[in-house]
This record gives sequence, structure tokens and C-alpha cells, in this order.
Amino acid sequence: MKLSLPDHIYDQIQELCRQNEVHLLEAVLRGSPQKMLLEIFIDSETGIRHSHCKNIGKSLNDISETDEFLAKVTQIEVSSPGADQPLQFEWQYPKHIGRTLECTLKDKTKIQGKLISTDNGSITLSLKSEKKAKEAELSANEISIPFTNIVTAKVVISFS
Repeated sequence: MKLSLPDHIYDQIQELCRQNEVHLLEAVLRGSPQKMLLEIFIDSETGIRHSHCKNIGKSLNDISETDEFLAKVTQIEVSSPGADQPLQFEWQYPKHIGRTLECTLKDKTKIQGKLISTDNGSITLSLKSEKKAKEAELSANEISIPFTNIVTAKVVISFS
């Protein structure tokens, strides 16, 4: 049996995110009807602080005192997306300038490079070696990729 989050709870989470000036990326209900876990992933243009997660979690615990569905949830976790999570929105890219991204394009091409800039509906990557991709403009070792051509983009974690 697949668990589903009621619309009124999703709407309350959205409102709590607005109040805390963060964006809701995902709200997932896991487990069984007897032991439900509500995972909430949030982000913002400037990053997530512990206080964001704490405030939203506390507010949801307060709501669970009077909401029949939320009272059945045994655990609520609020966090930022993990480093392995793909970027979902254009506003997430600027805070990753200077980091290496791996982008999968609509034609299934994979391009990896350092994010130099984001503007005019596209990103610019600095490549280690020249790679050509459909729908992308190549200049020296830099490539401009329209957001509309990006299927997924992930930050490449480097330990060097």
C-alpha cells in the first residue's frame, strides 16, 4: 500500500516554507500506516540553516496536536537536499558557481565542467577538454547550455 500525503498537509508544509523563506523541494511519506515517516526537503537561494529545519519541524509537531492525519506520523524529518540530489530549479544554480557539475542533456550527452555563470536562461561551464553537445554553444573551453536542454544536473563532490 503506497502512502500518500493529504493535500491539506502538503499545503501547510508549503505555507511553513513560505513563512521561513525557503522552498519546498519534496515532501515524502514513507513506511507503513502504522509507522509513517514524513521527510521534507527544503532549500533556498542562500542555503539552509539548522534554524529553518528546526522551525518547520516544530511547527509541524505543533500542528500534529490537532490534525488527525499528522498525529499518526511517527517521525518528521526536515533537511536540505543531499549533495547527491540533482538541482531542480534555476534559482539553485548560482550558489554552486565555482563547483563542478555533471549535466545530462536531452540528447543523453553528459557534460562535466566547472560552473562559471548562470544567466539568460542558461548556464556556462568551463570544460577540462572540449566536448561538443547538441543545442550548446562552444567557445574555447567554455560551453553555454540552455536550462531547457538540461535533464539533470548534479554537483560533483570532490575530495581534493
